Amino acid sequence: MNYYTPSQIRRMEEYLIETLKVPERLLMENAGGASAKLIQEFYPEASRAVILTGPGKNGGDGFVVARHLRSSGWSVQILSAVREGSITGISRENYDLVAKLGIPVLFSQSLSDPEIRTLLTKHEVIVDALLGIGSNGPPRGEIARLISLSRGLPCIVSLDLPSGVDPESCKILSQAIYAEHTLTMIKAKSCLALSPGSDHSGQVTVVDLGFPNELELRPVLHSFTEDDAKSHLPSFHGDIHKGDRGGVLIIGGSEIYRGAPVLAARGYLRSGGGLAVLFSEDVCCSACATSLPETIAVPGFPGAPKEKIIETITMWKNRAECMVIGPGMGRSKRAGEAFLIALSAWDKKIIVDGDGLYWLGEFGTQCSRKGDMLLTPHEGEAARLLGLEPGEVKSERSASVRKLAEKWGTVLLKGRETLVDDGRRTFLVAEGNRSLAVPGSGDVLAGISAFFISSGISIHPAASLAAFIHGRAGKRISTEKGLDGVLASEIADVVPQVLREMRQNRFLQGFKRHNRENMDATR
Repeated sequence: MNYYTPSQIRRMEEYLIETLKVPERLLMENAGGASAKLIQEFYPEASRAVILTGPGKNGGDGFVVARHLRSSGWSVQILSAVREGSITGISRENYDLVAKLGIPVLFSQSLSDPEIRTLLTKHEVIVDALLGIGSNGPPRGEIARLISLSRGLPCIVSLDLPSGVDPESCKILSQAIYAEHTLTMIKAKSCLALSPGSDHSGQVTVVDLGFPNELELRPVLHSFTEDDAKSHLPSFHGDIHKGDRGGVLIIGGSEIYRGAPVLAARGYLRSGGGLAVLFSEDVCCSACATSLPETIAVPGFPGAPKEKIIETITMWKNRAECMVIGPGMGRSKRAGEAFLIALSAWDKKIIVDGDGLYWLGEFGTQCSRKGDMLLTPHEGEAARLLGLEPGEVKSERSASVRKLAEKWGTVLLKGRETLVDDGRRTFLVAEGNRSLAVPGSGDVLAGISAFFISSGISIHPAASLAAFIHGRAGKRISTEKGLDGVLASEIADVVPQVLREMRQNRFLQGFKRHNRENMDATR
């Protein structure tokens, strides 16, 4: 699903009304009629609905929904947050229609809190038509009161967006409706995809208004789905050897963080990688030899002389398509010096993770590469690179990842809703759950990313694919072990099962499609 900003949606509306000359009342009629039909599909056993209406066109959509539900035999009650005299324009036209049809309308100002709560609870479906994309600022007055009184109630359907979700920032400025379904008009809005707005949106369905919209507007977000992931999975012939599986050079680790680069190597190998080389301190190499003997461990980083570091990197450069630098590297002065040396000696694709992001921030433009670099920060690391507080990045994830990408290259901003941005497009990877929020999980993700990059996939889709596989692995392991207490190594170890299932499903879908085509050809 593609997601757009409110200003883009308004441009689409203007195109329909001003260029195609579609009457605005017809758009409202189609929006409300289609929404009523979807509500009946979502709740086939229901027959009673209360419609909460506000002052604008969103409220007008609610009146149309009420009329269509009533014509389908439902018992419908409208509860307006604004007085009758404040309903204007085409919304007023639709209010007058429901009044003529005898659909009861109550005004919240005349009811007590217990009376409103009783009214809401006795209906099977609540339709939220209080606020739309034209809203700004926190809900106030009767609208805020109705939002508060709906808290905790099931079967709420929001029209366009849950009232109280800020359409521009995705923030909840005071309180917001918790919808089970959101029926969004024309196109999906970005505030429905990113938290905290996404927490309130439930299942999002785009309502088709019945008119083509030929404006070529670039979405601000694109959901990276399972179909996208399957389309990018690398394929291998049956006669391959290990050298055909790519290679990675992993630089990192320290006396304190011995496991971080080993987990990156584990993620790489479990994804299907071939050659995994670890360039690190002796203690890390020893740990790797014991826990992951499939990895080649080369001691000497960061303490070796500059010439030796360059020589080692150069030696492995011909056999590795990608370098991961930073996991567990530490922040000693020598680690920073060696970080710069390594970057200068490597002219192929590179992933900067962990402490590498700290040094990237320290050295700034000395590390600028853009086209062949992937950064994998969490919100705290992203904040440091941007000179912000982590909370600022958390509340402005989409804008933050774009700023980083424009400066550094492709960025994978980790979190519940992972964003992958190359400065032009933002992919949203919503796969995963809280089982991924454990030490070392990000190192595994860096390793998975390295495999897909080393297999020849461009960095942007490779990072998105890696985030999807990583998230799916977390979901899978959590079904076996629960959401808490999962180890990063366990996440890596279920990656082969995730890949197998995805490849099998891809084959079966292709097989079924091929058979259908053959059947059609013989008819």
